[in-house]
Parts: sequence; C-alpha cells; structure tokens
Amino acid sequence: LTTVDLSMTSLGDEGMTALGPALEGLQAVTRLDLSSNSLTLGAAPTLGKTLKRLSEVRELFLGLCLSASGAPAFGVAHERRRRNTTAQAPELVEGLASLRSLASIDLSGHVMGAKGLERLTEALQPLPVTDLDLRSNRLNVDAVNSLAALLASHTALRRLRLGRVEFTSLFVKDENVLDAHCMERLEGPLGGLQGLTSLDLSGFWFGAEGAGHVARALSGKGEMTELDLSHNDLKADGARALADALGRMDKMTRLDLSYNQLKA
Repeated sequence: LTTVDLSMTSLGDEGMTALGPALEGLQAVTRLDLSSNSLTLGAAPTLGKTLKRLSEVRELFLGLCLSASGAPAFGVAHERRRRNTTAQAPELVEGLASLRSLASIDLSGHVMGAKGLERLTEALQPLPVTDLDLRSNRLNVDAVNSLAALLASHTALRRLRLGRVEFTSLFVKDENVLDAHCMERLEGPLGGLQGLTSLDLSGFWFGAEGAGHVARALSGKGEMTELDLSHNDLKADGARALADALGRMDKMTRLDLSYNQLKA
C-alpha cells in the first residue's frame, strides 16, 4: 500500500488514536491525505508519532486538519477559533522533520501565525520540499522573516501557495498582512526560486508598490504556468508594474487578477 486517503472522514481524536498504530505499520506509504478531519491538538502526539514511522512519505496533506476546537473545518466562525495550532503542537513539527523524502506538503488552514511558521521553518529546512501550501495561515508582518528564511532554504520550490483564503480578509483590508514592505523583504527569496511554476499571493492587499516587488521577483520566470494575485488592491499602477513580467510568461495557463481595481 503506497497511497492512503482519509480526507473528510471526521476521524476525530479518538479515530486518529485508534488508527495511528495501523498507519505506523504501512511503511511503504508515499502519499498520505488526512485533510479536513475533525482533529484537535489532542491528536498531535499520535499524528507526530505516526509520521516518524512513515519515513517514505513524499506527499502529505494536512490542510484544515488540526484545530484547537475540533469544530468542522469550514466557515468563518471556525477560522476564528483556530490559533497558532502548529506552534502548540511540537510533536507534529517533530514528525514533519523526520520525513526526509517529503516533496509536497499541505498545511493550509492551520492559522499558525508567526510563531508556528518559525517552528515549521526549522522542521522543513533540511527537507526536499518542492510543493508547499500555507494558505490561510495568518502570515503577517511578524512572520515575514521566517517566511523569507523558509524560501531561501527551499530554492527548488516549484509550487508555492500563500494566499489568504479566509472569507472576511478577501473583502476587508487587514493592516497586519504581508503588505508592500513585506513584499520588499520577500522579493529576493521569491526571485531565488528559479524553478517556480505556480504562485498564489492572493488576499494580501499589497497594492502597486507590492506589485512592483512581485514583478521584479518574477522577472525571468518564463516557466510560470499559474499566478494568483487576486484581492491585492491592484489599480492601474499595479497593473503597469506587472505588465512587463507577465508579458514574458508565455507558458502561463492560469492568471487570476480578480477583485482588483484594474481600470483602463
């Protein structure tokens, strides 16, 4: 058995505790999907122990999986209950660090914040990750240095998703997000991802100044096929800042600039 998909099965902590020993015996598994399950921080020790035994896992999906409340992983009300779950789950971080072949990981929806990202950066630093999903994790100005370090240590990344997909943040500007100054800090690390083909920076409201930094970071990335810059307060100046870089991406198949104010 090489693939185990238990996504959206409402495992809960009891289910994860019961399932852990069985999963530990499946040491040939390379793809494990536990996304969208009603797990709480009480499941972190079992999950961390299980990951330590599954050393061959290359693809791991834990999106919308671990919360402080164990409430269903949908909706704004639930998102407000989720706080720094990765920071509070050292066993999970240790388990991740043991996956020496890990190439793809989905940790979307954990709302880990700056402290959680700092722990995660340390865990992932030696791992050969090329596909990273950190959407909906409250990555803000306090997290930018850890994020820059994470990108600098994973220059082989091909797919990076950082978008803020919380419903409220898409329509109401939050002053504590990855703003234009953060994009300036990330310009170099993003520019260093020479093999990048897919990037999601939606929902950060970084405006024209931020768009300029993003454009310089993406300059020369002719292999890009997907780019999501929706909900970023881009106006005409922002569009002009991006125009040259986008014009060189002749392999682009999906470009999302929705919910911006792009006027003629």
